[in-house]
Amino acid sequence: MNRAFQIIGTLFFAICIVACSSSDNATEPVPDPKPVATPSVGSISISDIANFGDGRDLEIKFNKVSDETLISEYRVIILKSEKAGGFNLSSAESLTTENYTKVNKNGNNLQITLSETSKDSDGDLIVENQAYSCFVLTVGTGDNQGENALSKASNAVVLSKPEVSPVSNIQVLDVSNNGNAKDMELSFNKVIDETLISEYRVIVVKDSEADAFDIAKAESLDTDSYLIAPKNGTSKVLELNPGLNDSDGDPIIENIAYKVFVLSVANGTTVTESKMS
Repeated sequence: MNRAFQIIGTLFFAICIVACSSSDNATEPVPDPKPVATPSVGSISISDIANFGDGRDLEIKFNKVSDETLISEYRVIILKSEKAGGFNLSSAESLTTENYTKVNKNGNNLQITLSETSKDSDGDLIVENQAYSCFVLTVGTGDNQGENALSKASNAVVLSKPEVSPVSNIQVLDVSNNGNAKDMELSFNKVIDETLISEYRVIVVKDSEADAFDIAKAESLDTDSYLIAPKNGTSKVLELNPGLNDSDGDPIIENIAYKVFVLSVANGTTVTESKMS
């Protein structure tokens, strides 16, 4: 009888060892890998590249994120620069589609120009004489769905139209004795940027009328009352034509005091306002 109890006890002990050993060697569950954080873009720049006076003037460049599989799209957000300090991820995520520009990922660094109807984060159209900055929101996808990231602010830029500058250093000499406009030699320094003008117009005005002569009168003159001087990238020295009339349409003659004006005529595309010396 004792022998039977001894055998049963030995078997129970062996089973217990096997069971406990199996339990100790059981594989523990491996936790799911933690998702990689949605990356933000870098090297954002914003530039004024045109003269439309709206979103078409703005060019935005930025570097793509290192792993675009983590994102679905970029959102370019323009905001008034004075509000950049208080703009954050929550602000960016709350914007309606009209107040940002969606940019698809393409494996390359991005460069875009906005549209005529582009708006800033307040829903206002892009306009001149307002400082703007840019943010880019990267929108997470897959395991990163709902996990977005906001870039730092770009530089600030103000949209402005170029202006035609007047010519400078006008000098007039009496160099001959023909008794007409051919006696007059004119020199002047060209405008700063000649791409903004189509031509120069040299206008001779009686000294008694010079104080009242303005750009409106200059633009209304007949072609026989001014001399066209083409732009050529250099300062000008001109001998006037003998048949040139003054601003009243009268021949230029001796014994009358004259003053000379130069009208820099706007090119009519990038600028529309001419300037007079």
